[in-house]
Amino acid sequence: MTIGDSILLGILQGITEFLPVSSSGHLAVAQQIMNVSQPGVNFEIAVHLGTLLSIFVVLGKELRDVIMNLTSPQNQRLILFVFIGTLPAAFFGLTMKSEISALSEYLPSVGAGFFVSALFLFLMRFATSISLKMNSTKAIILGFAQAAALLAGISRSGMTISSARLMGIESKEAFRFSFFLAIPAILGSGILLLKDLSTEVVASDNILIMITGALAAFVVGIGALQILRKFLMRGKLHWLGFYCLTMGIISFLI
Repeated sequence: MTIGDSILLGILQGITEFLPVSSSGHLAVAQQIMNVSQPGVNFEIAVHLGTLLSIFVVLGKELRDVIMNLTSPQNQRLILFVFIGTLPAAFFGLTMKSEISALSEYLPSVGAGFFVSALFLFLMRFATSISLKMNSTKAIILGFAQAAALLAGISRSGMTISSARLMGIESKEAFRFSFFLAIPAILGSGILLLKDLSTEVVASDNILIMITGALAAFVVGIGALQILRKFLMRGKLHWLGFYCLTMGIISFLI
C-alpha cells in the first residue's frame, strides 16, 4: 500500500463510517477494485482511532455535559442505555468473529448488506417524531440494530438512526444516541484488534501510512458527521438509500 492508497482509504473510512452507507462495505469493494490490501490490523486500528477522535470533536459539548454532570439522573440513564445498547454488538462480535469476518469478505454478502441499509433508509422516509424518550427496550433494540452492522454492507449509523426514528425518537436525539453508542463500539473493535497488532509493522516505514490514513479519516470524519446531522435534520437522509442500492448492485457485479 502506498501513501496515496492510505489517504484514499482513510478518506473513504471517514466518509462512510458516519454517513449511513457502510464503511466496511465500501472498504471491501474498494480493496477489490483498487487491488490493494491493508497493512495488517495496524492500519485498521489507526483509522478507527481517527474516526473516534472526530466524534469527540463534533459531540464534544454533549460529552462534556455528561461527564461534568454524572450525578444527574438524566445522564445516569443515558449512560445505562448506552451500556445496554452496547451489549448485543459486544456479544456477537466476540462469539461470531470468524463467521462475521468470512461473510464480510464475500462480496455477494456485502451486496446483501447494502440492500438492507437501503431498505432501512427508505423506511425512514415514513418516520414521524412524537418525542418519545429513550428507555431500556429502545436501547436494546438499537443495540441489535448496531450489532447487525457488524456485517459489511450494513451501515451502523444507518441502522441505529433509522431504527430510532421509526420508534418515534426525534432526529436530534436519534443522532446523539447513535454516536454515543458508536464510541464504545469503535473503541471495542479497536481493542479487539490490539491482540493482533504487529510490532514489526509499527516499527517499519509503514508507520507513515498509518498516520496519513488516520489523519485523513479524522479530518474527513468531522465533515461527514456535520453533513449527516444536516441531512437528518432536514429529513433528507432517505435519499442515500438509492446510493446504498447502487453499491449493492455493484457488489454483485464485480
